[in-house]
Amino acid sequence: MDDEHKVPQGQQSSLAATPFVLLFSPKLAEALKDLAVSYRDQNLPKEAKDTYDEALILCRSLAEEAPDLYFSSVAGVLENLASLYVAVGSGLKAREAIDESLLMYRQLAQGAPDTYLS
Repeated sequence: MDDEHKVPQGQQSSLAATPFVLLFSPKLAEALKDLAVSYRDQNLPKEAKDTYDEALILCRSLAEEAPDLYFSSVAGVLENLASLYVAVGSGLKAREAIDESLLMYRQLAQGAPDTYLS
């Protein structure tokens, strides 16, 4: 994984600090993504953004350890976050998130064309 996709210094998840959470991090990341979608569906954009941010931090941490397994999760959270930004009228933030997501999907497609280009 390149430096661009690593968790920024000082932005490690507060949740990721405990051994219990480390064991269940993949499930926790999925639950956070689902919760963020629920918040968005309930028209709670601040809660949705905060939850997507937490999911993104956790997914980036997972992707650092196992990029083949979790790189696509980071791209998916970024895609959902971009959609939220569009919904709340934050076009520049949406563009940044979707650009990063597309870059990641392109990298995934280059590494596994049968999976991502079929």
